[in-house]
Amino acid sequence: MNIQTQFENLIENANDVIFELDKYGKYTFINKHSEVVTGYKLEEFKGNHFLNLVRADYKRKVVEFYKNPADTINEYHTLIFPIVNKNGKSIWLSQNVTIKRNSLQKILGFTVIARDITLIKELELKRLRKQKKIKTYNDTLKEITLKDSLKSNDFNTFLDGLLKILSKKIDVNRVGYWNYNIENIECKSLYNPNLDAYESGAKLLKKDFPIYFNAIENEVQIVASNVLKSDITNEFSLDYFPENKIKSLLDTPIYLNGKLTGILCIETTTKIKQWDNEDINFARSIADYIAVAIETKNRIDTEKKLAYKSDLLTATTKITNLLLKAKNIDSICNEILSIIGIATNVDRVHFFVSNEETQTVKLTYEWVLDSLTSQIQNKDLLNFPNENFKELLSILNENKEYSFIVDQLDESIAKKSLQDRKIISLLRLPIFVKNNFYGFIGFDDCKNERIWTDDEINILRTLANNLSAAIERNINESILLESEERFKLLANNIPGTVHLSNYDKKWSKNYLNDEIEKLTGYDKKLFLENKLYYVDLVHPDDKHIIEESEKIVNVQKQKFHLIYRIIHKKGYEVWVEEFGEPIIKNNQIDYVVGIFIDITKRVEAENAIKAKNYAEAANKAKSEFLANMSHEIRTPLNGIIGFTDLLKNTKLEFIQKNYMNTINESAHSLMGIINDILDFSKIESGKLELDIRKYDLKKLVNQVIELIKYETNNKNLELILDIQPNVPKYVWTDIVRLKQILINLLGNAVKFTENGFVKLSISTLNSVSENENEICFSVKDNGIGIKKDFQEKIFDAFSQGDNSTTRRFGGTGLGLSISNQLLFLMNSKLNLESEPGKGSNFYFNIILKTSDENEYDDTEKIDIIVKKRESIDYGQENFKILIIEDNKINMLLAKTLIKQILPNVTIFEAINGKEGVEKFKVLFPDLVLMDIKMPIMNGYEATHEIRKIKKGIHTPIIALTAGTVVGEKEKCIEVGMNDYASKPIVKEILEELISKWIKN
Repeated sequence: MNIQTQFENLIENANDVIFELDKYGKYTFINKHSEVVTGYKLEEFKGNHFLNLVRADYKRKVVEFYKNPADTINEYHTLIFPIVNKNGKSIWLSQNVTIKRNSLQKILGFTVIARDITLIKELELKRLRKQKKIKTYNDTLKEITLKDSLKSNDFNTFLDGLLKILSKKIDVNRVGYWNYNIENIECKSLYNPNLDAYESGAKLLKKDFPIYFNAIENEVQIVASNVLKSDITNEFSLDYFPENKIKSLLDTPIYLNGKLTGILCIETTTKIKQWDNEDINFARSIADYIAVAIETKNRIDTEKKLAYKSDLLTATTKITNLLLKAKNIDSICNEILSIIGIATNVDRVHFFVSNEETQTVKLTYEWVLDSLTSQIQNKDLLNFPNENFKELLSILNENKEYSFIVDQLDESIAKKSLQDRKIISLLRLPIFVKNNFYGFIGFDDCKNERIWTDDEINILRTLANNLSAAIERNINESILLESEERFKLLANNIPGTVHLSNYDKKWSKNYLNDEIEKLTGYDKKLFLENKLYYVDLVHPDDKHIIEESEKIVNVQKQKFHLIYRIIHKKGYEVWVEEFGEPIIKNNQIDYVVGIFIDITKRVEAENAIKAKNYAEAANKAKSEFLANMSHEIRTPLNGIIGFTDLLKNTKLEFIQKNYMNTINESAHSLMGIINDILDFSKIESGKLELDIRKYDLKKLVNQVIELIKYETNNKNLELILDIQPNVPKYVWTDIVRLKQILINLLGNAVKFTENGFVKLSISTLNSVSENENEICFSVKDNGIGIKKDFQEKIFDAFSQGDNSTTRRFGGTGLGLSISNQLLFLMNSKLNLESEPGKGSNFYFNIILKTSDENEYDDTEKIDIIVKKRESIDYGQENFKILIIEDNKINMLLAKTLIKQILPNVTIFEAINGKEGVEKFKVLFPDLVLMDIKMPIMNGYEATHEIRKIKKGIHTPIIALTAGTVVGEKEKCIEVGMNDYASKPIVKEILEELISKWIKN
C-alpha cells in the first residue's frame, strides 16, 4: 500500500503530463501537472477525447500515426505535435504511448507520458526564421548584383528599382535615399509600396535636428525599433514622425572616399519592427552597394567629360593650327565653324560681325546640321539692329560671354527672332580686335535646354581669343611676326604640354609650359637644364615611332602627328598624342614646336569599345551560324518526317510499318536535339525571355504526366503523381518552360530506369508573402543512379554520367544544362540526390506568385478541347496553287499533301523567288505557298514583288519555313504574307490553312 501511495505521489508530482485513455481515446486519468501545461482543470478532462486538445492542422497527422496498431506492437515511437491550451496558445509536446492489452491482445486503453518542449521548438522555429531571412537577404544581394545596374547611366532609375526591391525584402513600407549637404539632408527618392509611388524633395535642416546629424556625421548607424524611445530620434517626435506615422527606423550613412554622401533610410508606419543583426547588416551591405553605384556613376561621368574635353581640345588645337597658317581668315572660317560645331555637338554655329556705323550685326558665316534650315540668306539677320538685343549686346561689349534658355528670356524682338529659328538654348562669345568689339560667335541648341559648363566655356573662350588674335594678325601684323604669334598662341592658350625643342639628337627643350609636370610627374627644370630628356621617357616598345618620325621630319620638313606611350615618374603608362611642326630657317630645321596631349582615358575607352564590338560580333556570328545550320538540317528532316507520316497511313505490312515508325521516331528525336541546341544558344546569348502568366498548376502537371505516360507504359514502370494538399491552385509562371523542365526530368528518369517507379512530387515549402509561396518540384526514380564523381558536372552542357551512359542511352547531354539555365532565369536551380544502383532525385525550389481564388477571365486556359474537324467540300472547282520552294523533297511533299486535300487542284512550281514572281504574273494563282530561304530571291522579297502586282494585292500567300527564329511569323505577316506554317508540314494544319484562305 505504501509503494502504491509513493507511485501515485510520483505521478502527481511529475513535471510531465501523464494520463491514461480508454480504447476510444477518452481520458480516464490525468495527473496534476497537466493543469499547469494545458490551463484546464482536471475535471474538464473527464470524458473528453484527447484529440480535442490537438491543434487543428495536426489532428490528421496524429490520427494517422496512432490508428490501427499491429497486434505485436505494445508501444509507439515518440511523436512531437502541438496542442492548444485554454488561452489559445500552442504548446508543443513530445509524447510516448504504451498500449494496454488483455490476455487476448485486445486493446483496453493507453498509458501516455508527454513532455512540454515548447521552448525547444520555439528556439528551433526562431532559428529557421533567421535562416530564411539570411537567405532572403543573400538572394536579394545576389539579385541586385546580377542585374548589373552599376553600369547603367541613369542613376535615378537604378535607385528607384533598388528601393522597390528593398521594400519587399525587408517587409517595410517606406524606403528612401537622402542626399547629405552640410546644412541639411534632402530626399532624393522615397518609395511607398502601399501606394506603389515615389516621392522626393523633402528637406530636414541640421539646425532643427542637431543630435541626429551629429550621429550620422560620426558614421553611426541609427537603429530605432521604437522611434519614440530612442534618444537620437526623439527630435523628430514633434513633426516628422507624427506627420508620416513613423514607428520604427533604421538609417545607415553612406560614405564615399571618407566623405558623407547620403543616407539609406528604412522606416515602418504600420507596426513597431524589432531590428535584428540580419536587418542591420543587410542595410549596411545595401548602403555599401549604393556607394559603389555612386562611385561608378561618377567615374562614368568623369570619363565622358574627359573624352568630350579631349575632343574639344583636339578641335581647338586643329583650329589653332588652321588660324596660324591662314593668311586670310575668310578662307577658313566655314571650316572652323564646322570643326567646332561637330565637336560641341550643337545644331548651329554662326559668326556675326558688328557694324559700328549702322549699329547692326550681320550673319557672316554659318555651320548648320543638315536637318535644320540655314539662316545665312535670312534677310532679317543681314542687318539685325543693335537696338533689338540691346541688353544682351551690353554683356558682349563688356567682353563677357552669356548663355540662356530662350524660354527664360523676357518677351522681346530678340526672343521672337530666336524662337523663329527654333533655338532652345544658346551661348554667345564676344570677339574683340584691338580692344574693340568686332562681333560674336554663337552656338545654338535646337533640341535641349543645355547648360554650358565652365570648362566648355573656358576652352571656347580660348577659341574666341585665337580667332580674335588671327583676325588681328591678318589686319595689323606683318608676315615676319607670324612664327612668333604661332608659338604664343600655342603656348598661352592650349591646355596641353607646349614645347619648343632644339633639333638635336635628344630634342632638348628650350621652352615648356607647366603641363609637362602633370604629364610626366617630373619637375620642368630637369628638362630645361638637360638633366632629363623627354625622349628617354618614351616606352621601349614605342621608341621606333619617335625614330621613324625623326627621319620623316628631316626629309619632308613638314608637320607631324604621333601617338605613343611614355613612362610616368610613378611607373605607369601614359598615352600621348603629339602634334608638331619644324621651324625652318635657310631651308634647315632650326627648332621643333608642338604640343603633347594626354589621351590615356580616350585610348582606354576606345579599347573597351573595340572589345565590346568584337564580343557582340562573335555572338551574332554564332547565332546566325546556328540559325542557318538549323534551317539546313531541318529542311531534309522535314521531308523525312512528312513522307514517313504519309507512308504510315498507307497499307504497309507489319514489319514495314515498324521500320517506318522507327524512321519517323528517329527523325523526331533528331529534331528534338536540334531544338535543344538552339534553346541552349538562346539562353547562352541572353536572348531567351520568359512569358509569365497565370495557370492552373494541377492541370499543367496532369498534361505533363499524360505526355510521359506513354513511355512509362512501354517500359512497364509505375508513374506516380503526388501533389500535397497545401499546394496552391494557381501559379504565375512560363508554362512552356516549366513543362519543358518537368518533361526533361521525367524523360531522363524514365530513360535511366529499367524497372520500378518514376515519381513527380509537388509541395509547398513555405509562404514567402501573402501571395507568394516557395514550391518544391521533385522527380524521383529507382533507376541506375549517378556516381558521386559525376554529380558535380552532370549539369554542364554536353555532359552525361560517363561515356558508357552516352553509348547505352544516347542524348546530347544538353537537357539538364538547359533546364538548369531556365531555372536560373526563374531565380532557382536544380539540386541532385543520387546513389548508384538505387536511383536519383532531381528537385528544385522556386518562389512563385500564387492564388487559390477562381478568376476565370484572368486564367490562361490550358485544357485541350478536341473538336471533330468538319470535312470541307470544295466541289469540283479547279483551283490553281503556286508552290515556290527550292528543295525538291519539300516540293514533292507539299504537292502530295495538296493533291490529297484538293484532288482537282492544278499545281504550278517555282524553284526560287524570282521564278515564282515571273510565273505569278502569267498564271495569277488562287493561292501561293512560299518558302522563305531560297537562292536568287528569298520569300520576303518575292512577297514584296507580288504585292506590287495589281492582281497580287489580295492573293493569299502562306509562308512554309523550316526556320525556328523567334519573331519569324511576325516578320512574315509584316512583309505582306497572310499566314504561316512551320515545317515539317502537317496535313491537318495545311488543310485548315487552305480552307481558311482558298475561298477568301
